[in-house]
Amino acid sequence: MSARFVRAPVGVRRRWNTAAVDDRDQQTKRADKIRGLLAKANNDGATPAEAESYTEAALRLMAKWNIAHRDLREHSVIEERSLDFTMFGRAQYGVARLAVMVARVFGCTGLRRELGDGNVGRVVLFGRAAALDDAEMLIHHLVPQLMRDVARDKPRSRKSYAVAWADRVAGRLVELQEVVYSESNALVPTTTDADRAMTERYSVVASPRFRADSASFHQGRAAGTDADLDQVRLDAAG
Repeated sequence: MSARFVRAPVGVRRRWNTAAVDDRDQQTKRADKIRGLLAKANNDGATPAEAESYTEAALRLMAKWNIAHRDLREHSVIEERSLDFTMFGRAQYGVARLAVMVARVFGCTGLRRELGDGNVGRVVLFGRAAALDDAEMLIHHLVPQLMRDVARDKPRSRKSYAVAWADRVAGRLVELQEVVYSESNALVPTTTDADRAMTERYSVVASPRFRADSASFHQGRAAGTDADLDQVRLDAAG
């Protein structure tokens, strides 16, 4: 079961999905079990009766765990994509932060890359192609809203404002995601494979904490609470 971003019809409130999963590797482990059964079914040494039995067992588990054929095909096919938000000036840190947090909703992961030129808005994302496509679509839906809010509110610190806006919107998306996945009895997209690919490619260093401007931070959080998510829906799609 994978997340899919779609634009909802006008007038229809956006809904999200995400079921709480104690073990974040659970989906990957279940998919591996199903792949193992299908491999046995396709083994040249399996008799027709054995092949049928393994296939039936795999199909039963796929139905039980809401795992689609697409999830099995996409195993460990992780792509890397770069996004550049340096054009947003002093808000670029918050925009980059938003991109990374949105990506995680779709089972992707990411980090900011600083190249020594003073810019903090470059992001590298890791994930499966379809999930990255959906994450980018949602990012590009949200970023214009953030920048319109910045222009409207004229905060003293654009960085503090954008960080607070991003954190609040990401929190709302996760809450909505949890509701939809729970209602669909679906598994949360796991970031396990994407995290592994990222750490193999880059040395991940924790970002230094910055001192937020209190007034700007509260402005951004309030604006993020009011951000328009009604035209967005996250479906649990097979």
